[in-house]
Amino acid sequence: MFKSVRRSNIKYLLVMRHSQAENLSGKINDVSRKLTAKGIRDSSSISRYFADQGYVWDLILCSNARRSYQSGGVIADSFKLSPKIQIQNNLYPGSLQLIFSELRALGRTVNSVLLIGHNPSIQVFAQDLAGRVHTPFLSRLAVRFPPGSVAVYNCNIREWSDLSSDNAVLKDYVTPADT
Repeated sequence: MFKSVRRSNIKYLLVMRHSQAENLSGKINDVSRKLTAKGIRDSSSISRYFADQGYVWDLILCSNARRSYQSGGVIADSFKLSPKIQIQNNLYPGSLQLIFSELRALGRTVNSVLLIGHNPSIQVFAQDLAGRVHTPFLSRLAVRFPPGSVAVYNCNIREWSDLSSDNAVLKDYVTPADT
């Protein structure tokens, strides 16, 4: 868990699948799908959980899909000092390489990030980042990564460009049902 106190050789990364969105229909394209009422409640619940635990972050990095940046907005609104929200087109639909690329491009002054993306790529990324260290968190993450779920990593790096599964440790995994 991380608090507002930061150590220079640790970066913190939370990887979230956007909360529940409306079903795809012929009336709306996939990028325009918005959160459902349940998705908004789940984002609020997840946000309260992390706020109660004392978590903070400098940046919320979202895809350009409406449901992704809506999830980030609900979460940011729950904090007294709202983190900056940055929308990246490369995160929708995303791939393992593009997600790593976006994170590795972050500046050194960014110490903590909430990344919000889409399945299946966000789950593949979360599992890949956890590496081969099997924990109860990784076992749960491998089975299911439902909308609104968050994997929490401590990354032993000074620069985001060094991010890899060799220096990231999966510290927590939380679903909306857990909050």
